[in-house]
Amino acid sequence: MGQNIYEISDLLNKTSELMHRLEEDGTISWVNSAWKKSLQLTDKECLGKNIIQFLSRESKIHITDIITRINKGESIHDLSCVFISAKNEKVYLTGSVFPVIEEGKIMGSRAFFQDITIQKKALAELVQMTNLREILMRISTRYINVPINELNEIVHNSLGDIAQFASADRAYIFKYDFKNEVCKNTYEWCAEGVISQIDELNSIPLAQMPFWLEKHRNGACFEIDDVELLEDDDLKTRLRQEGIKSLITLPLMDGSDILGFVGFDLLKKKRIFRQEEKDVLSLFAQMLVNVHNRLLNAFQIEKSKEELSRINESLEQQVSDKTKRNIALSKSMVEQEKMVTIGEISAGIAHDLNTPLSTIKVGADNIRSIIETLLTKQIFLLTENELTHLLDRIQSNHVEMYVGGLQLRKEKIEMVNFLSENYQIETSELEKIADLFVKSRVSKDDSFFIQYIVELKNRILNLEVLYQLQMAFGQLATIKNSSDKAVKVVQDVRAFIKGETQQEKRIFNLKTNIATVLGVFNYELKKEVDLRFDIDDKLELFGYEIKLFQLWSNLIKNALEAMEDQTQRYLGISAIKNDNMLTVVFENNGPQIPEDVLQNMFKKFYTTKGKKNGSGLGLSIVKNIVNEHDATLEVISHNASTKFLLNFKL
Repeated sequence: MGQNIYEISDLLNKTSELMHRLEEDGTISWVNSAWKKSLQLTDKECLGKNIIQFLSRESKIHITDIITRINKGESIHDLSCVFISAKNEKVYLTGSVFPVIEEGKIMGSRAFFQDITIQKKALAELVQMTNLREILMRISTRYINVPINELNEIVHNSLGDIAQFASADRAYIFKYDFKNEVCKNTYEWCAEGVISQIDELNSIPLAQMPFWLEKHRNGACFEIDDVELLEDDDLKTRLRQEGIKSLITLPLMDGSDILGFVGFDLLKKKRIFRQEEKDVLSLFAQMLVNVHNRLLNAFQIEKSKEELSRINESLEQQVSDKTKRNIALSKSMVEQEKMVTIGEISAGIAHDLNTPLSTIKVGADNIRSIIETLLTKQIFLLTENELTHLLDRIQSNHVEMYVGGLQLRKEKIEMVNFLSENYQIETSELEKIADLFVKSRVSKDDSFFIQYIVELKNRILNLEVLYQLQMAFGQLATIKNSSDKAVKVVQDVRAFIKGETQQEKRIFNLKTNIATVLGVFNYELKKEVDLRFDIDDKLELFGYEIKLFQLWSNLIKNALEAMEDQTQRYLGISAIKNDNMLTVVFENNGPQIPEDVLQNMFKKFYTTKGKKNGSGLGLSIVKNIVNEHDATLEVISHNASTKFLLNFKL
């Protein structure tokens, strides 16, 4: 049988599986085309060589034990190993190894592997982004109500945290001094063994960095993927002297004003920062701007108080010529003192940030769980062609994964009947296949895709992988939306501090806006609630999009909490347009709201949750947002249901 592998080599060369044949001592006697392609080797470069030459250091440790077990006639399954390609890149494989037995004697082994390098890299990138977002949440928590005298230390520590998670060797913050036309290094963090540059870079003329300044003034980051490819010889020489291989700098923008930049140097190896990493680092840069403004305003308040105190001490001698100035300073203090109220409204800020930041963490955890399931149990069992079909399906069909349980059950019954009438499927698999089609949002109209899946031998596995991948992509979209919302909350707080006007109103799609919120609560809705989401795709609303995101979030969260003790839970969201009025209705089947609660439920800090997690801010925020849109809010509560009716003028 050992010789048959050569006779059918043409056929084996066409498979996507990596195959090789080893002699008893580990010498390679045959490999197929997929094996050579993944490792980027020719027959001449691998045949006759010992397999150990192509293994990574960690895999070499186990090869002796594997060869010993094979020579004893043992087959090894679920084997994971790492090869090194001709370009010195790691190739991750998983599969099985079998002994080759001829006339009762073991003559070597043959192996069948799947290349999971792409999946491994994707998982590693996902884990890195999850860690970056977790550290950002910790950093943002530190900045709320921290004493002014501790801010410098926290900024320095946060800089180190974000640098380590971004795999940077040096991180720094520079301040632009346009009056003196220089740039100053104000903070610096260095990895172990990296030489500090803060003393040498405390006064760089702006004339020496025109490319950086131009990028930063436009609000864009300045990055160098490979210092050796720079055309500017002076800049290349300077960066070489510091040992820098790659770098990225992000501007610190206060509105249209540029304060400076935060940067990260890579000295050990060069690499390109992904867009997802840039987004997270930009959020960190925005936090630094907020810290700067807090320090500046605190200094101005203290300075005003000291000056006012000095004036008051000598007021008797300077009444005539100081009174007007005293009044002016007092008015200035009234405006500046609102910075102090940040401590008093920190609960509200935390409430606004909690939903998007928590969603990022939960979504990242869900994606990690999904990918671990795919990589360890499912995806390597699919062929390359099957996986390509599924990815094409996901990329070409945007689907909404949030669907209530009642609708899922109804669609499943229809799909079972449809499959029974049109395809010959074993009864034992019919329910499972119909369920996976519905959960993956495949409708009866998708006849071509349904036909393709039904004809597969491992059709259930294909559908399970499709569902898992769609859930992962949906969670990524939710994470992106939630990140945008978190940034917006930070910007709104800054606008309050600076006395800026609110963001401009604009026209947006109502269904899309509410759908974003439903994506945040997708897990709870799918698991526990019959959802009816009935809003016309063409309905539009003129308003503050981020504010309305908060409005829907609080109404849905309030409904879910009201139905906690219900066995059957129902949430209905609908909209009706009549003449110049658009009415949005949120309905749930929670218990009737008592009259005294109806009278007080929209007051700030009023809560009926006792020692639970209620802050008393949710419905007061709802009322404020309704007022900001010149809309009205009506609550109708009976034994069977409670409705929140929001009326917007068109």
